[in-house]
Amino acid sequence: MHAIILAAGKGTRLGGDTPKPLVEIAPGRTLIGNQVDLYGQLVGRERIIVVLGHRAMDIIEAHPDLMYVFNERYASTNTGKSLLCAIRKLSGDDDVLWSNGDVYLEEGTLRRLIDSSPERSRILVNTARTAEEEVKYSVHGDGSIAELSKAVSRPLGEALGIQIIRAADRPDLERNLAAIDDHDYFEKALELATITRDLRLMPVDVRDEFCREVDFPEDLEEVRNYLLERVKP
Repeated sequence: MHAIILAAGKGTRLGGDTPKPLVEIAPGRTLIGNQVDLYGQLVGRERIIVVLGHRAMDIIEAHPDLMYVFNERYASTNTGKSLLCAIRKLSGDDDVLWSNGDVYLEEGTLRRLIDSSPERSRILVNTARTAEEEVKYSVHGDGSIAELSKAVSRPLGEALGIQIIRAADRPDLERNLAAIDDHDYFEKALELATITRDLRLMPVDVRDEFCREVDFPEDLEEVRNYLLERVKP
């Protein structure tokens, strides 16, 4: 398996001068550093690919031993095209795990994704949250993902931006990533593949785990407070 971290965006909604993946969630601990540690234990640091754009050198200097791909059009494209940059660099028949670079997750959350429905491509979801600004989902009758966007009319929960695509499904993913518009999130490509039934994407619910995408200052505060509570004696 390869692990891809999407870290090309500007992260303007969070504010501040620090690139969002390098924002500290605890002393000496950053969003991207947390992911690198977890994925490194899972696949090995040499199999982590980070997609860069905004403030690329800051991230490289913080983690010089990783593999990097640069999205030269990061200012005019979204996560769909950033993911395509990385997918096209992969060789062999490996499964691929990827996440947005602004997600905080823990070992238990990642282990749930690894162990659930291992024969299928799958995506982490939280059935306890359906915030307006988040990507949401619905399912087909067989339980696989049907809709995956911010505009789902009757959502079952929130998609967390972390997924595993089996090697057999990679060609369908790559084809749909190439087909979507520059401004589309990668979820659009997944949704197109599920509509045509080229891809059966199974939701893995982690509502009992702490996993947050850090878009706004209040999200960052929630993660920091959570970690602060965990270290209290």
